[in-house]
Amino acid sequence: MTNKLLLPLLLFTLICSQSVAIEIPLSGAVERDKKDETSILFVDMDKVFAAHPLAEKFKAELKSFANTRKTALEDMSKQYKDMQEEIKKISLKIVEAEEKKDEQLLSELSGRYEEIKKSLLQQKEQISDLSKRTKDEMARMEENNSLIVLKEIEASINEISKKYGSTIVLEKQSVLCTNGNCQDITDEVIKRSTKTGR
Repeated sequence: MTNKLLLPLLLFTLICSQSVAIEIPLSGAVERDKKDETSILFVDMDKVFAAHPLAEKFKAELKSFANTRKTALEDMSKQYKDMQEEIKKISLKIVEAEEKKDEQLLSELSGRYEEIKKSLLQQKEQISDLSKRTKDEMARMEENNSLIVLKEIEASINEISKKYGSTIVLEKQSVLCTNGNCQDITDEVIKRSTKTGR
């Protein structure tokens, strides 16, 4: 008697468990599936970077800095050449003083010669130091400026990729699209960056 009740109970349980496993598509699920099929997003970073409002500003600042340092280095180089000319003149006067055996003038000229020679070495070191510092500072400025611009571009790309429901955006040069499932968002990123200052 219990076996007769057990069999229908097992069949009922089996039918109920199968009915629970049936997938019922909801409107949200269908939309999600469509989002998962979103086209591949890609962007031309060189074009976006060049068009960014801050890029031009930073380029002008860097150029101004470079010109200021160039002027300073040119002035220092002129002073260096002037000192070299002065050393040549003193060398000639030393030869004349030696020929005349003018010990007092020779002593004065030798002292002046050593003084200028020392200044000449210092000037050479200062030129070399300023030239090296300028290169290092310009490299740091370029790196910092690029990071600022890239951070702003990344924010724009993130906002646009959310709109398309995509979590990955590729660099244009690395995309080879064989169907119409690719979306170039370059112009959209430029437009957003220009409009919002980002």
